[in-house]
Amino acid sequence: MAMTWRFLCGGLIGLMFAVGLLAAPVPFALAEELGFGTREAGTIAGAMLARMDWAALLVSLALIGLTLARRGELGSRRVGALTLLLAGVVVLTLTEMVAVAPAIGALREEAAMLYGSVGAAPEEFKGRFGMLHGLSVLRAGVSWCLLTASFFVEGRGQR
Repeated sequence: MAMTWRFLCGGLIGLMFAVGLLAAPVPFALAEELGFGTREAGTIAGAMLARMDWAALLVSLALIGLTLARRGELGSRRVGALTLLLAGVVVLTLTEMVAVAPAIGALREEAAMLYGSVGAAPEEFKGRFGMLHGLSVLRAGVSWCLLTASFFVEGRGQR
C-alpha cells in the first residue's frame, strides 16, 4: 500500500507541475500562430486546469483514505500530519472549483459582452481579472507545496 500511496502522490505532484507550468501556457504562446485569440487560448488552458483540479481532488481523497488505512504502519502523528496536509489540498481545490474558476469564467463572459474581450476592458476590470488569476496560481502553488510536504512526511523514516 505504501508504493501505491507514493505513486499516486508523486504522480499528482508531477501532473500539477506539468499542467500548471508547462501545458497551460502553451495555448497562449501558440494562439497567433494557430489563428485563434486569447479567449480561445484561455478556454483551452481553463479546460486543462479544470481536469487537473478534478484529478487533484480525487487523488487527494484517495490518499487520505490510504493514509487512514495505514494507521498502524505510519503511527498516529504521521497519519494526523498527512491527513491535515491532504485535507488542505482538498479544501484549496474545492475553493478553486466552486469559487475562483467560476468567478474567472464569469468575468471573461462579462468582458466579452461589454468590451469584446478582457484585453479591451478598463484597467479596473483587468485588475480584478488579474487578481483572480493570481489567487488561482497561489492556490495551485500552495496545493503543490502541501502535496510535496506530504510526500516527504509519508516517506520519513523509510529506506
